[in-house]
Amino acid sequence: MLHDRLPEVAGTLRGPVSDDDLERLAGTVGRQLPPDWLDA
Repeated sequence: MLHDRLPEVAGTLRGPVSDDDLERLAGTVGRQLPPDWLDA
């Protein structure tokens, strides 16, 4: 969908994050991430 509407933006996005990336983000912000971020 994004690729169809904004291909120039879609081309700049990276693929899905890993569990390690999510853990690092939670550590950086010092909080648990919302469950819907982890289930997506």
